[in-house]
Amino acid sequence: MLTIPYIICYTFILSSDYYSATALPASSEVSETIQVFKTSEKTLDKWVPPKNISKLFPYYISGFDFDSRPFFVVEIGKWPFRDFIEKGKDLEVLDKYVQQMFYRFEYGGKIYSRPGEENQSDESAGILDWEGFSLVDYAHSPTLKFLLKHFASFQKIQDSHAYGLWINVNAVARSFINLATPVLGNVLERIEIYGTQKSRWIPKVLRRIDKDEIPSWYGGTKDSKEFQPVAIFG
Repeated sequence: MLTIPYIICYTFILSSDYYSATALPASSEVSETIQVFKTSEKTLDKWVPPKNISKLFPYYISGFDFDSRPFFVVEIGKWPFRDFIEKGKDLEVLDKYVQQMFYRFEYGGKIYSRPGEENQSDESAGILDWEGFSLVDYAHSPTLKFLLKHFASFQKIQDSHAYGLWINVNAVARSFINLATPVLGNVLERIEIYGTQKSRWIPKVLRRIDKDEIPSWYGGTKDSKEFQPVAIFG
């Protein structure tokens, strides 16, 4: 059961007053983020992040969709952004780590292909899983600002991101997405957003990718012991 303080906080978070109090990144900040991403591409390709970062913030290429695009899976709702940011250490490293992830989103179709096949697509796609995303992250201003800044990078990859399936989007995640809409740019037109009912989004996933290419918790045939991602970053 939700406590009264939680309900009050939750109501305030979802209100326009909170949106006004939490400034979106200025257009200059968004441009700076994209420019830094662009100028650092050469180093991002071969950069190896510290193990503590990749362990805390893992993602992977599950397989390839029906159009041979690399299919990324990012369980963003489980990433401990606030805990890490509150410690105030290695924030520049985390910045670079997230930039590298967007670099892989952008060039994934050119870098990754099925074994024995040449690259079949210049695009990538995937799942952004919001399960676990909560007020703990959303109500913390530095964490919220960090997330908004990096979500602006979707503008950079919009031409190479074929589609995204954003699943397990609860009320808090939905509020963040609404807040981030101005910085997401046109890529939002390629995003399909689904709630927490698997019966609604699993069929959508299976229209895009074969059951053998994804783990069982996303509708695939293989459990955690059998499933082998194409690549694991973390």
